[in-house]
Amino acid sequence: MNHITASAIFVALGIGSAIPCHAVEVRGRVNTQSSGIVVPRSNVPVALVHCGNPNQAIQNTLTDPNGMYFFPEVAAGSYCINIPNFNTFPITVPEQPGYDVPPIMMPN
Repeated sequence: MNHITASAIFVALGIGSAIPCHAVEVRGRVNTQSSGIVVPRSNVPVALVHCGNPNQAIQNTLTDPNGMYFFPEVAAGSYCINIPNFNTFPITVPEQPGYDVPPIMMPN
């Protein structure tokens, strides 16, 4: 006889768990152009936000030396990537292991 505990049901439903059931790592890159060559931008602040409220970040990070940024454990859904004092880009995060945001090109 199989016994299913209440905690197993809660975990299966994502209730009481700090990690969303379909957590996705969101990855992206921020670049610039210098003399026609694409160059990664490091230390750029990047925020994951709800598009209707771009000033309230869900997660914040900085780009690494390769211009890469990462947001771990994002629930599938619609969001925006916000680069303060530059622009906001809408994205839809699907239910899959990882999601790559198209590269963002910033001015010098």
